[in-house]
Amino acid sequence: MQLLRLSLALLTALTPLSATAQDGRVWLYNRHVADSPLETVLNLGYGVPESDDVQASMLCAIGANWIFAQTLLAADVDGLAADAEVTLEVQAPGYSATFDAHVVRLEEFIHGVEFALPLDDDLWGVLMAGGSLSYGVSGHARQTLPLDGAADPAHEFLGDCLSIGDLAPEGQPAPAAKT
Repeated sequence: MQLLRLSLALLTALTPLSATAQDGRVWLYNRHVADSPLETVLNLGYGVPESDDVQASMLCAIGANWIFAQTLLAADVDGLAADAEVTLEVQAPGYSATFDAHVVRLEEFIHGVEFALPLDDDLWGVLMAGGSLSYGVSGHARQTLPLDGAADPAHEFLGDCLSIGDLAPEGQPAPAAKT
């Protein structure tokens, strides 16, 4: 949870790589490469810089046997307990999926849902295509996530996350290629 809070703080504090404005919200990609991949922070998000107004946040995470994007989305979770298991429905032109998620109520940031997004999910192509997607917890109000301006930051995030073990800390040469 500490790494998640750090990544959200970085997301809201740093200058956007690429952005599109809607009510001051922009797409941001922030990276801090540490000596260990487990301490590296790669975060893609959509929100108002230097504020706690964050609608979406994707943190590159290393699990037991896979690397994924730990994804938080602001969503209508009224009447649901924190940590409740829910079904998240996501739609965009040419894309429809459901994800097993759980309710989060982060004090300073997002009230919504959290789920693991595989790095090979078709949602990455949707993010990079622009337009918008809609999402919501089954039985609750849906929200729209604007995607214009997400292509470059999403592409960089995905590339870095896929190769997180090979990233060099800032100011150091890249590790030797594995044979």
